[in-house]
Amino acid sequence: MPSDRLFGPSLGSDRMAAVVSDVAWVQAMLDVEAALARAQARLEVIPDRAAQEIVSHCQAGEFDVAQIGRDASESANPVIPLVKALRNNVGPDAAPFVHLGVTSQDILDTAMMLIARRGIDVLVDDLRQAASCAALLAERHRATPMAARTLLQQASVTSFGLEPGS
Repeated sequence: MPSDRLFGPSLGSDRMAAVVSDVAWVQAMLDVEAALARAQARLEVIPDRAAQEIVSHCQAGEFDVAQIGRDASESANPVIPLVKALRNNVGPDAAPFVHLGVTSQDILDTAMMLIARRGIDVLVDDLRQAASCAALLAERHRATPMAARTLLQQASVTSFGLEPGS
């Protein structure tokens, strides 16, 4: 969906814009980092206290999203500056355990799937609402006359609510 102000509002919903926003992307990457820390603590790869510290700081509101974007130009991805910022936020005891054993690509790809999953939920909801509105219009205007079309050419009169093939 375009993020600009000119076409964005007509091509998507506010809910979808929020799901794919910069803040949503940062939160999705942090969700992956938090899940990684929890799993590693459960497997005793990292100390439980470090995982708790990491998880407690995986909130997008703690980060300067615009600065992460600017810093990403050096590494061509936002994960590297986000991990650096997360390490700074958690402090020296937990910092060595942030992002342990994974690549930036792992975090970005998994975050992308979280964004897609969250977007699908919004999309399906929007489609349900659109289908419901279309069914209501068809019911209300079942007998409203209109020109039928065949291969973009005007054909005989039909009704707005007539189901094709009935």
